[in-house]
Amino acid sequence: MLWLGSRRPDDLPAQDWWLARFDKLVHGGMYGLSGFLAAYAARWAPIRRALIAGALWGALWGGLDETWQSYTPGRFADSWDWLADVVGAGLGAGLWAWLDRTRSRAERSNR
Repeated sequence: MLWLGSRRPDDLPAQDWWLARFDKLVHGGMYGLSGFLAAYAARWAPIRRALIAGALWGALWGGLDETWQSYTPGRFADSWDWLADVVGAGLGAGLWAWLDRTRSRAERSNR
């Protein structure tokens, strides 16, 4: 993600109208996967802490990504992009927690 964020606009493929229009969904999706994986990595912790780890990861990495972009010629930092990153990471971590809880309940009922 950091590599993509540091590319100059002319180094990136031409943006179709749909990508420019749904930019925040792309941010949310990328960071949703990141939040899911961060929560999974913290699976040893209680679910609440895993959720916090996923959202915090999105906030920190998204902030780093936006800051990095501000130093890239032709790019700029956008707080709305950062917010989409945090929301996406939180939703991804929430999805992991829901799947983990569903799996745990299924295992308990099969005993």
